[in-house]
Amino acid sequence: MHESTLLAILAVVYLPVILSPGQNFLAVSHCAMNESRLSGISAALGVACGSATWAIVTTTGLAFLVESMGWLKTGLQIFGSLYLINLGLTIWRQAKVPMPAAMDFSDRPNLYESFKFGLTTNLTNPKALVFNTSMFSALLTPEVSPLTRAACVFLIFALSASWHLSLACMFSLRHVRQGYVKAKVWIGRGTGAILLLFGFSTLAELARQL
Repeated sequence: MHESTLLAILAVVYLPVILSPGQNFLAVSHCAMNESRLSGISAALGVACGSATWAIVTTTGLAFLVESMGWLKTGLQIFGSLYLINLGLTIWRQAKVPMPAAMDFSDRPNLYESFKFGLTTNLTNPKALVFNTSMFSALLTPEVSPLTRAACVFLIFALSASWHLSLACMFSLRHVRQGYVKAKVWIGRGTGAILLLFGFSTLAELARQL
């Protein structure tokens, strides 16, 4: 397969995944609407770095090592599920905390915390390892060069960054944020419930496999 064709197929396969609302979508929109545009951008870059990390893990073969060590894979999935459950509970509890319609710019947002939030949310996705391993094992044959593998990692980062940075900018718009302020309780509870559902459904799936 020609390298350009491989990259095109990778983009076609990966785009629907990042466009589908999930925990990364929720993390970026949560930071953009609850804090600031810069916080949303930092979270978006964290998510993109997480996507690149998963791509590096899978293109270098480390994912297959994790897959072969069943206890490690299960442990990572349990940790990720518990993280999502804790995150969902936190956002649910914070749903009732009032937020002013106008931001107080005297308090600068902690951009590092937002970046870490986006990165951690992506890296603790219990299903990311399985998806990335399946995707890259189908596309990357042993003869694919290291340069092409590096191009795959860069492509994944670029696609993830472009989409999530767009989300950060969109959800930090004044009229979007004003609408969010009015529906903060329900949006917060909905976000928390979705993250709880992600976490508990993965734990239930693991329990059925044991």
